[in-house]
Amino acid sequence: MDTTKTRSENQLLYSAVKEIANMYFYALEKIRNRARQHLSDATDDTDEYIDYVRRVRMAFHSLDHIEQTFINNEFFYQAYARWWEKLYSRTSYYRIRLRSMRHFKMAVDNAY
Repeated sequence: MDTTKTRSENQLLYSAVKEIANMYFYALEKIRNRARQHLSDATDDTDEYIDYVRRVRMAFHSLDHIEQTFINNEFFYQAYARWWEKLYSRTSYYRIRLRSMRHFKMAVDNAY
């Protein structure tokens, strides 16, 4: 197995999931701004933001509890660096994180 290729693929997957999280927070902010303006007529942009938030949430809820914990702590709620150290070995952490990212990315891509 080519570890360089594997590492590169893992980094690409990490970046893709990080981008999903960033876009999720961006969409939430756009929705909040729209609500603050007290405009009742939704625009296509707002509808797209709402749809994106729904897709991400559906994908998140399709994961098992451990995968949800990893995705949440790694990408959405990052208040505790090294949160995993008391729970997992380094090897288990990376293995479960990779599995979680794969499942989450696939779920987001397939969510409607």
